[in-house]
Amino acid sequence: MKKLVIILISIILFLFPLIFYLIDKYQAVNEFKDFKMILEDNIKSYDALISELIKFKDPDGYVVENNKLYYKGNIVEVNKINNGYAVIKLLSDEYELFYINNSKIYKIPKIKSNFILYDSNKKIITENNFSKEIESIFPNVKNNNITFYMGKKVYFEKVSFDNGLSAIVFVNVPTQHLLLYFLFVPLGVLFLFEFGIFEKIKSSKKGDK
Repeated sequence: MKKLVIILISIILFLFPLIFYLIDKYQAVNEFKDFKMILEDNIKSYDALISELIKFKDPDGYVVENNKLYYKGNIVEVNKINNGYAVIKLLSDEYELFYINNSKIYKIPKIKSNFILYDSNKKIITENNFSKEIESIFPNVKNNNITFYMGKKVYFEKVSFDNGLSAIVFVNVPTQHLLLYFLFVPLGVLFLFEFGIFEKIKSSKKGDK
């Protein structure tokens, strides 16, 4: 019975690093699901806010042609115009966030969010990295949607919404901590060796008696 306990404890010590990794992986999966739900709620809330804002706000400009806007007395050319959110480069070379609805354009505040949101032209509309191309932050990858972001290995998904916005949802990829193997595996071997030898000595002494 004691031998069985010794072997069992040793196996548990060997498996400790893997158990920690599986716990981290489980938490990451749940965190990812929670992030997606939070993101959807944030998008709905922001849409509702903008809808109320443009009800009481005069348009800041108008769409005059398929790729031209009239804004503050100037004609601004853009690559592509769709209804909804758009990051537009003005003649002053500054980028601003607009909402386009029925050929009317409204300047709106930039979005504060922990998520990375971008418009149909793939320009980031959140304050962090505003107006940058999404692929400059999260390049297209072909394998498992895993890349590096801010020095960390992350798993990500691109999520699209009916309002023309898209977003990146990401979580840190769980890593197997190699140092734990160096700690627990030798400890398991030591435990097995020390207590196994100890039990053998006790058994041999009893046999001699």
